[in-house]
This record gives sequence, C-alpha cells and structure tokens, in this order.
Amino acid sequence: MQSTRASSPSARCRPGALPGLAPVRRTRRSDQHLKDPAVDQSARHILDAQQLPERTFPSWAGKTVPGATEPLHRLIDKDKQEKNREKAIATCNDAWGDYMGTTLQCDEYPFASTKEGAAAPGNRFSARLIDGTDDETGGRKLNEMFTLNRILDGDAFYVKITP
Repeated sequence: MQSTRASSPSARCRPGALPGLAPVRRTRRSDQHLKDPAVDQSARHILDAQQLPERTFPSWAGKTVPGATEPLHRLIDKDKQEKNREKAIATCNDAWGDYMGTTLQCDEYPFASTKEGAAAPGNRFSARLIDGTDDETGGRKLNEMFTLNRILDGDAFYVKITP
C-alpha cells in the first residue's frame, strides 16, 4: 500500500528542510474526553485547571492556566521537561504529602512536555494526584497526538476536553 501522507497538503517540515516546500501552519488541538475511562481523571484535571484554575494547586486568586484559549508550545528538551515534572511533584507533595507506595501519580497541566509547564515563570500550572494508569495513558495519548499531527519543538497547540 502506497502512503499519500508525505505528498498531502497537510505534510509538514521545517523551513529549508526540503527546497520549495513550506511548512503548513494550522491549528492543532489535543481532544480528550471525560467519558473515556482510560483518561477520565486526567481529563477532569485539565478541565478544572482550564475552567477553575484558582481551585487547583498551587492556588492563588486570579490564577489562569494556558491551553484552552492561549496555546501551549511543545518542548522536547528532556532536561527542561524534568524540571517541569520536579516542580509539579513538589507541589503534589506540598498539597497531599507523601504518596509513595500508592498507585497515585502527580499529574501536571500544562504538560511537562510544554514550554508552559510547571517550571515556567508565573506558576500558571496545576498539579494533582491521579491514578497512575490514567496518568500514563494520558501521556501516551498526548505523545500520539504530537506524532500524528507532526507537532515539533516550539509548535503551538490547544487542549480541549469534551464532556
């Protein structure tokens, strides 16, 4: 079977990668569903962070979290991703105490794989303990979305939670 993906109008590349081929800029979005039992906890966390950010941790009046109407930007630097995770985990530990030895994991939004993650200036993030399997499945779905939509380092995207 011959693939038509490379020749389709939606194919993307970095400027100058192929002479005469310009990158396609389109709005990309990660859709997650509250009714999907595999990721319902991570979807609820994202929705809460987007709609009720002052009720998420860290908590402060006037807090806003990007991703719904303000884009997120993919980050592939593993060291910076780890800094995002470390700050989110510290927030989970501050809010809920030691959760080691449980099936819970610290979920962060915006994702550790974004420039707007927990270590970005302004504390515009949310960290919450959720089921570890749900957290890992959400991460796999996010990486799949990056791959299928060819979202590269620095590329903007949005996150939409569907009821």
